[in-house]
Amino acid sequence: MRRAPSDDLFCGTHWSTAEKSQKRALQSEIDAIDRNRLLNTSVDDLCDYLEEKFRIDMPELHEDEIVADHRETQIDVSQDYMRDVRDRSRPLYLARTLIEVMVPFSGESGAYAIQPTRCSLAPPGGEIRDSALVIKIHGTNLRAEQVRAEVDRIIEAIKNQRLTANAASVS
Repeated sequence: MRRAPSDDLFCGTHWSTAEKSQKRALQSEIDAIDRNRLLNTSVDDLCDYLEEKFRIDMPELHEDEIVADHRETQIDVSQDYMRDVRDRSRPLYLARTLIEVMVPFSGESGAYAIQPTRCSLAPPGGEIRDSALVIKIHGTNLRAEQVRAEVDRIIEAIKNQRLTANAASVS
C-alpha cells in the first residue's frame, strides 16, 4: 500500500512570509481608506471590517462527511527504483486499486500551502479539490483496515500541522 504521488501539504510559503504579506496588504488597505470614511466610521466597525477581510480562516476538516471511492487503475512504475525495471525510458504500467478518500473542509484552502513555523520533514500529502481534501492510496490486495489506518494517520498529521499553524497565527 502506498500513498499516491500528490502534492505535499504545508510546504509552500513559510508562515512568517505569509504573515508579512498579510500585514503589508493590511497597511495598504488602511492607507487607501478615504479620510472622510476613516473619520466617520467607528473604530470597532473599522476593526471588524479589516479583521474579516484579512483573517486567514484555517481549514477545519469535516471527518463525519468523509466519502471514499475506489477503482482499478494503471500506475506507471518505470521510475520506481525499488523495482527491477529494465527500460526506464518507457512507462511500465501495473494494475492497482486506487482509493480516493474525500474529506470535506471549511476555511481557506490556501492555508494548506502555508508552511507552519514548526513542520514535519515528511509532510502529509493530499490534493485540494474545491472544498475537499483528497487522499489517494493505491496498491494491490488492499484491506479496509489498512486503508483506514493510513487515512487516520494522514488526517492526524494534518491536524497536528494545523494546530502548529494556529499557534503561529495567535502569536
